[in-house]
Amino acid sequence: MKAQAPGELAEVPQDFNEKIRFAHGVREEMMRAVEKGDQEQAGRLCEVIKYLLKQTDLGILTRAEGRLRSLKNIILSYNTLFSYSAERGGMNAVTGHYKAERYAIMIERASDEEQVWRIYRDYCDEYADAAIRVGTREGGTISQKAMDYIRWNFTNNLSIADLARELHLSQSYLMRRFKKETGRTIQQVITDRRINEACRLLANSNLNMTEISLMVGFNSSSYFSMIFRQMLGLTPKEYRNHVKGHYINKN
Repeated sequence: MKAQAPGELAEVPQDFNEKIRFAHGVREEMMRAVEKGDQEQAGRLCEVIKYLLKQTDLGILTRAEGRLRSLKNIILSYNTLFSYSAERGGMNAVTGHYKAERYAIMIERASDEEQVWRIYRDYCDEYADAAIRVGTREGGTISQKAMDYIRWNFTNNLSIADLARELHLSQSYLMRRFKKETGRTIQQVITDRRINEACRLLANSNLNMTEISLMVGFNSSSYFSMIFRQMLGLTPKEYRNHVKGHYINKN
């Protein structure tokens, strides 16, 4: 069975039982696409799944607990499935845990269906991104290996000592080589990665500042706010108001 894009759904069966089987087949194809890191195919199948979930005759979004709660439940289940598929395809387990937890919290905090669908589309793209499957590379420079490790572990209480231990280098040698190869310090790169992720969560979720600061690796929300303002010239709350106001004005 070959799933087609929403504009080409002529092959979707009309019989209820056949439609259920068809929907399950599309889901299996989606999991394979995520596992292979085929982002283009996953993007098409993501829209097919959305189309099928909205079909009233399947009754998925018309259950007793309410339409929004029903949608959240199914999108949460797909979050788990697609995260597992990405891990099967080589995504780091720590990265997978972080992403699945982050999206689960975002889904629970969503205030309307449109927001849930945006989160769903976001995680479909992210889990199917082949770039997040690359572990610490065997070849490459010391800074490239360090960058890989930071990418997978920035949400933890990551220290230069941890990084040096992982790369089997002394801290002083690692810091010198990293600065020479990149022109930046390791701590600058870790902080940039955390603030970039925080910006993404501020723009696309209803998570509060304490939750976001902990999710991106800061132990203190006040320290997070201070660093955020130093780097962007806005507090996290001001940044959120700005980007969400811009989104509303555009739409």
